[in-house]
Amino acid sequence: MLRPQIILVVVAILCITGLSLMPKVVVNNDSAETAGIEQPVDQEAATSQSAASEHHMKVSEEQQEMINAQRELWENATEAEQAPALKKLMDLYRSINRIDSAAIVSEQYTHQHPELANYLQTGNLYYEAFTFSLDKTRQQLLGTKTREFLQKALEEDASLLDLKVKVGMTYVSTSNPMQGILMIREVLQEDPDNLSALYNLGVLSMESGQHHKAIERFEHLLRVDASNLQARFLLGVSYRSDGQTQKAIEQFEYVKAREKNPEILQTVNNYLEELQH
Repeated sequence: MLRPQIILVVVAILCITGLSLMPKVVVNNDSAETAGIEQPVDQEAATSQSAASEHHMKVSEEQQEMINAQRELWENATEAEQAPALKKLMDLYRSINRIDSAAIVSEQYTHQHPELANYLQTGNLYYEAFTFSLDKTRQQLLGTKTREFLQKALEEDASLLDLKVKVGMTYVSTSNPMQGILMIREVLQEDPDNLSALYNLGVLSMESGQHHKAIERFEHLLRVDASNLQARFLLGVSYRSDGQTQKAIEQFEYVKAREKNPEILQTVNNYLEELQH
């Protein structure tokens, strides 16, 4: 799978703002330079609770009561009832965009039931929270948690290359981003058509202003998966930035003909209006 499914409209906003929220990394063929990356926080002080300290959406009394009630059901559940009770609790957290809270309860369950499926569930939840976080310190905390559980999953099944890409992306926002970039490139060496690796390296190339490299990554990805609208949209943005106007228009027209989300369509139409006038 691609990087956690941040809907295309979010990607569009990142592109419009110059991807200023992405890690500041230059991705070259043989080297990478870092700029503006904060030093990692003291990991000994990093806890699940501090990683989840930032919430952007208030919880109503009714929602909090539902969460409290479901959490009590989970904590008092029998062995056979625990997994479905946990899923309901995580779904409640998801419904109010508290992915980090869902990750925390999943982590608690995983410590009790250390197995591959639970490592995957917890690691992927932390990674999803990581991708949405705008705070550098919090990114570090969530990235650390992501690595803790996805590395355990990789120890059990090294063939899960998409997990290696996610682990690599968590390193990109640290003081040693090259470690993460090299991990993602290793995935491409093993699987040259890996969609997740191509996508993320393409995004990083866009952010660093290497539009020709981003074009190369997204064109490769679309040769493997021509229906991928995220990659096609970003390819259009990359063509635009590289001065290839007609190619950019073709990509935006393709997305426009297939996308249903009105906010995404508005963004595409804005680009087309700009390029066609």
